[in-house]
Amino acid sequence: MKFVSAGAAAGAIAILTCPDAAKADEQAATNGDVVIEDHSEGLAEGADAVEAETKPKYERQYFGATGTNYAGNIRYSSSEVYVPETEEEVVQFIKNTEDKQFKAIGDRRATSDIADTDGVHISLEKFKSIEIDTLERTVTFGAGVTFAELIEFLKGHKMALYNVPEFTSANVVSAVVSGNIGTNQSTIAHRVYDLRLVNPNGDIQILELEDVDFKYYLHAFGALGVITEMSLEILDEFAVKKCIYEGVSWELMASSERYIQALNSSNDSLSFFSDWSGPYFNSVWTGEHVFEKVREDLLTKSYDEVCVEDFYGGKLVERAHPIPGNDVSNVTSSGWGLWYDKLPHFKEDEQGMGFQSEFFVKVAEFPSVMNILTDMHELIGELVLTSEFRPVNADDIPFSPAYKQKMVMLSFTWKNRPKQVGQALFLINSALAKFNPKHNFGKSIFTLDTKYFNKVYPEEDLERLREMIEAFDT
Repeated sequence: MKFVSAGAAAGAIAILTCPDAAKADEQAATNGDVVIEDHSEGLAEGADAVEAETKPKYERQYFGATGTNYAGNIRYSSSEVYVPETEEEVVQFIKNTEDKQFKAIGDRRATSDIADTDGVHISLEKFKSIEIDTLERTVTFGAGVTFAELIEFLKGHKMALYNVPEFTSANVVSAVVSGNIGTNQSTIAHRVYDLRLVNPNGDIQILELEDVDFKYYLHAFGALGVITEMSLEILDEFAVKKCIYEGVSWELMASSERYIQALNSSNDSLSFFSDWSGPYFNSVWTGEHVFEKVREDLLTKSYDEVCVEDFYGGKLVERAHPIPGNDVSNVTSSGWGLWYDKLPHFKEDEQGMGFQSEFFVKVAEFPSVMNILTDMHELIGELVLTSEFRPVNADDIPFSPAYKQKMVMLSFTWKNRPKQVGQALFLINSALAKFNPKHNFGKSIFTLDTKYFNKVYPEEDLERLREMIEAFDT
């Protein structure tokens, strides 16, 4: 078995898009099987505007057994999908299939081709066990469990997760290994307690928080094995005060002092949304957590009783969709509520919200980044459905976007026009190159080569991950 790793150890990452702009929209859902080459370096060296070129890389004879990713912009090229029911089946699959490459596939939310392979996909979607340890205050679950399933289980025990993503349909293990940023200003991986995996040699490993190399496994993107089980730290259920405001001016960014004050306010969660249609944030969502015993009287108060009327000039509203004009019935609302109602952005999945890309920049550089992007607002506004800007607290996880420093996530949700979006992203990446932004590997269209990783990640961490991968004899 040839174990196909991804992310930092695997080298290039690229998204497949259509080579003909006239056919881009027509073929967005079926994918044109070419790779956008990275011209950001050339753009950064002085070209005012260079249209990103696309060059055919290969032609596929089939579209694969796995179907498409969640966004619909990638049609996987795997020859088959193996769906084991037990860990022993995973072990035997890895040990006994000698000549096929494979990759584990999760909830298919990656909009890059990082999860693709022309070999075999292995899906652990049937690994649905969930157990709670009230003494250790952890919940242990199989690799096929979603946040919605985990939340429903914990509700019955009056326990809570520290952090969740915007959509609870997301797979938990996928969210961890892909560096997903939860709505609670930190990575989902920050609360992983232990994990169990089958390594590239077919051996079972159990990794615990106190193990020296434990945190290298969290964002290794499959390079160190197939995770079969994981544990997260949990706590008693808690309440969240969510307050949503519309029309916060860009002027907030003009004053570094005001901007830093806003990011470092008492809010436990904070998201800015913009569709770039004007010099303002369409909405700003704040959240304050109460970890003491939940008071029923708080939960019955109306939103305008518990939220202040103004947030840096923004007007308090009950609900606001991240995409202006969309139906607000599926989004969370202002007011007090329990954690599982207020931390996720959405009650259920929303169509058209899957084609995304993410950059991460230092907190102090965010106002300068926003000034640059504001100058590009016509280009961005033509292609984007919404953008979300969210602070991310520093952690100690190698290859995390917030490794050892607080960052701001810039998340773009795009219209499904991959050719034009690819060209716009190269221009954006060029304009931001001097800030050395980090990328979400699962949502990057760029060729992230050795030069990139050496620039943004510590040499000792890259070397250690390389040593760990090379230690396997496959």
